[in-house]
Amino acid sequence: MSEQPARPLRPHLRLGLYLSFNTLTVLGALWLAPPTFELILVALCSYYVRMFAVTAVYHRLFAHRSYTPRNRVVQFVLALWALTSAQRGPIWWATTHRWHHRHADTPLDLHSPRQQGLWESHILWVFTHRSNPLYQPPPPTDLLRFPELVWLDRLDILGPVGLGAMLYGLGGLPYVLWGLGVATVLLWHGSSSINSLGHTWGDQAYDTGDQSRNNLWLLPVTLGENWHNNHHAYPGAARHGHRPGEWDPTGALITLWWRLGLVSRVNPGPTG
Repeated sequence: MSEQPARPLRPHLRLGLYLSFNTLTVLGALWLAPPTFELILVALCSYYVRMFAVTAVYHRLFAHRSYTPRNRVVQFVLALWALTSAQRGPIWWATTHRWHHRHADTPLDLHSPRQQGLWESHILWVFTHRSNPLYQPPPPTDLLRFPELVWLDRLDILGPVGLGAMLYGLGGLPYVLWGLGVATVLLWHGSSSINSLGHTWGDQAYDTGDQSRNNLWLLPVTLGENWHNNHHAYPGAARHGHRPGEWDPTGALITLWWRLGLVSRVNPGPTG
């Protein structure tokens, strides 16, 4: 009688820890530090500052190389900032996202609501993708040539720990609970809404062969990532808003960096 391979437990343990963290963070914040205008403002500021890090750094810089930092010091600082999002490191983020674009809405896509359902595409894939035998992404050699990025990817915990320490110094435990805990939970769901809702509801300006959508309602949540069909049509473009009225705050931030000399090259896409 042949032995059956044991089913890996790590994804399920991570999922359980994630769900527990979500619940305990919100309940702990409400119980230990009831919401005030100041604490809600702290949470919102933390959310938007780090959402820009996800959209401008993890997504448009490391996943798509839509612009080039002036030097490695600028790149390192941007990566360190992105680490505070608590969404793993730059190598992991870019690798999984590039796989998504290569196999968008096919059975190989890690987070397609068409293939795996809405909840799996929204967040569960993060904890189960490594147990998928079909997930064999090529190494991101363009990023691996920077030892500092590899180091940050291995020590990604430094980002949220450093942010928590800073918040504690500014306002004690209430700032940590709202500025790190609650804001991080919101950030996970905000950025994940592009994987799920951005491939479910909205319109398609381009025939991209997948289910990517432009969705105006996600603009205040995702800071320009909501023009997702535009992005799938021109994945290397730094600006995702292609038409009048398609406001892209992240693209505007990258343009500002270019004007300040922090960025040496920008691929503007069809708006250029």
